[in-house]
Amino acid sequence: MTRPRPPLLVPGLVKESKTPGQVGEVGGIVGSSLYIHFGLKQRKLPWRAMNTQDTEIVEQLFLEFSVQEVLQNETNGFPIVEPWASEYVNAIRDGRYGDDVWARYHIAGDVYGGIIEGTDKTVLEMIEEEALGYKVSDPEVYDVALSFYAKTKPTDGHPEVIEIIMRIGSQYVTAIRAQLRAQRRAEALADLE
Repeated sequence: MTRPRPPLLVPGLVKESKTPGQVGEVGGIVGSSLYIHFGLKQRKLPWRAMNTQDTEIVEQLFLEFSVQEVLQNETNGFPIVEPWASEYVNAIRDGRYGDDVWARYHIAGDVYGGIIEGTDKTVLEMIEEEALGYKVSDPEVYDVALSFYAKTKPTDGHPEVIEIIMRIGSQYVTAIRAQLRAQRRAEALADLE
């Protein structure tokens, strides 16, 4: 049985849980801290009023969730887990976009031993594969993403993520298409073995 949605603390922004412990629900604001319940654990996050950046997607290719969607667990059925949900939110707010992409690829809790469940790929391999696809399918949007990721802070803990995104961005689409064809061919041959 699902619990009814709790009333809003601030209309349209933060939900208050009348029954603490509901996954993803806000337990309340105490002083300057926001308490969010993830399973049996309660996480304390610094609270601040949500601004425009919190309600909007900051970059549409790799970071498809807004801060508000993650905080309120409104990701259209896409699972989010801790500590990755908090890292996603904090990295966006801190301007550490490599950390943010890294958290996004872990946020569903489906990375085990460095491999994304259902694939034989590491997070970095998946980021590269998706970057190649994005660059080929929508180079104009990818160029917008490049200018966004160029602004990442030097305190970013995953500069290798930014390096992949920038490297793919500097490649020509025809070269990327050839690389994708070669990858697909190699994968098809491996499946035949």
